[in-house]
Amino acid sequence: MNTGLTTFDEILNNSLMPWLSENSDPDKFKILLKKIKAAEIKDHWKFFGSLQQAMIEMGIPINDNLNSEWKVLSNYTPEQDNIFYPNCFIEMEDSDPKTAFYSLLIGFSLSALFSWIDKLIHENESETFRKYLIMKTLKKVEILLLQNQPAFQPNDINYSIISRLKIGLAATHIEISKRYAAHVDFTMLRLKKDNLPGFFDLPEETDEQTKKLSQQFRKKYAGFQKEDEAVQSATQQTIIECSNTVKVSENNAPAMALHPALHPHLEIANDIAKDINDLKSILARYFKLMAEKKQSESEDRIGTTEVCQLLGRNKTTIKSYRDKGYLKSWQQSPGGKIEYSKEEVVRLKKLRTKGS
Repeated sequence: MNTGLTTFDEILNNSLMPWLSENSDPDKFKILLKKIKAAEIKDHWKFFGSLQQAMIEMGIPINDNLNSEWKVLSNYTPEQDNIFYPNCFIEMEDSDPKTAFYSLLIGFSLSALFSWIDKLIHENESETFRKYLIMKTLKKVEILLLQNQPAFQPNDINYSIISRLKIGLAATHIEISKRYAAHVDFTMLRLKKDNLPGFFDLPEETDEQTKKLSQQFRKKYAGFQKEDEAVQSATQQTIIECSNTVKVSENNAPAMALHPALHPHLEIANDIAKDINDLKSILARYFKLMAEKKQSESEDRIGTTEVCQLLGRNKTTIKSYRDKGYLKSWQQSPGGKIEYSKEEVVRLKKLRTKGS
């Protein structure tokens, strides 16, 4: 589950209740806000628990996807929360209750998303998993950002809500890319650092609170593009330095004096390669066992004692036959029971009988 992203997806796809037009009664939003604010909520896990309860009391249906996500978030209390976004959304002075409600929902969902990522990153040491988690999240954020926006006018309340969500998502993309840069493959992303700030640009007719929010994030990430250009320049220089420092020793083993900036990435690459090799070994053993199991199910196998009885030989002789390849054997695990094909044993017995 992409915690937090389900909520954004539901808003943009027009299916979040009470987002639908028939549930846009301002009084419902006033009551929702009153119930939530009465609890003096400052943490996302408390917000989602109160929100679920309030919507149930008001008879507002919650679809299964949202209900599942909010239930997880209401029961999740991180040891050290990574709250970053809520304040700028929560402290907005909106006179319209619907806009105020969605600002709270967006802000707390963003907080939940970062807390969830941090939790999974700290619980899983696999670099492969961490990269998968970060890239999957970034790609989902990109899908939401690039999704066609409903045709609302800039002075429309719904336009303000969706604009705030897109601003939050763009900031999320930037922030994740900065915080977890070691796990990001920038070549696989559709949105680059130079076009993400474009989501902070709004028409003049947009309400003042939304424009203020946009300006806050634009100011926060003002140096992001320049920082990216500096990183690209340093990376290019590193590549040049590396290509100039490759040498071949007397035994033809290449020796490369790598730039320090590449060391963390090499460690990650080595960890991923190790995980892949481990997985290959596990899969190879699994498929071998499955093949042997399938073969054993298709033929009659017998143990060493029965082989001795059929051939009239002791276990030492049977082992000798096995070592010389006279008898094919299977052993499911080291030290486990050795089995033989009964058909092969009978065939060997006939040969011995003819030979005698």
